[in-house]
Amino acid sequence: MAYLNGKPLNTQPVLILQPAQAAERLSEGLTLVCLIRHGQTDWNLSKRLQGRENIPLNNTGHDQAEKLAALVTRMKKDGVNFSAVCTSPLMRAKHTADYISQSLGLGEPAVIEALIERDYGDLSGLTFDERRAKYPKGDKFNVRVETVPVAAKRMLLAVDHMLQVSHGKTVIGVSHGGIINAVFSYLTSGEIGTGRNLSVNCGISLLLAGQGQYVPVAFNLQNGSAVDYMKRLKYKYSNI
Repeated sequence: MAYLNGKPLNTQPVLILQPAQAAERLSEGLTLVCLIRHGQTDWNLSKRLQGRENIPLNNTGHDQAEKLAALVTRMKKDGVNFSAVCTSPLMRAKHTADYISQSLGLGEPAVIEALIERDYGDLSGLTFDERRAKYPKGDKFNVRVETVPVAAKRMLLAVDHMLQVSHGKTVIGVSHGGIINAVFSYLTSGEIGTGRNLSVNCGISLLLAGQGQYVPVAFNLQNGSAVDYMKRLKYKYSNI
């Protein structure tokens, strides 16, 4: 069980649209965007709030990224046409993206600055117990933290940039748990994402985007659930 400020968070996949529903929206001219959280780091393992510090993948994270690349390659073999891989500038995301891009034969991932993690200010690097000890009044302390709406709007700008890189075709963006949670919270009015769910390392979340629209599709798909969803979506709408 994962926790935030002592509260349990859901780590299970969440389907917002069934494949047939997503396929209908794709037929209206939207593009499939796959947002992937990077592999594990030592700070993830010790449950330290990880913002914009440039923490590398640990051995488990490299293994997760390699397995993720194999998973995405299976999707490609099922007919999903990934056109580009984009990444946050932080090395934990870049290294994860490298595994995927090399496996797909797509060359160097495109670095998009707006895919960087939320800025947690003075909270960055602290465990829950350390945050509670340093700021005993909870969320009433005065620290600079990038808010969920600001982070979400930045992520949507990153999505627009990804569509430019991919020329409006299916695209992968490797980013971070906090900002992926933020954009899903923003798009679902708080039903999914920040404060409710935890995006697992190498979890895959799906959006449809284009024409000024952003439609949440699935959150935190993992392993077989990701392959199955993409296969069913490909069956319903072949042009992805």
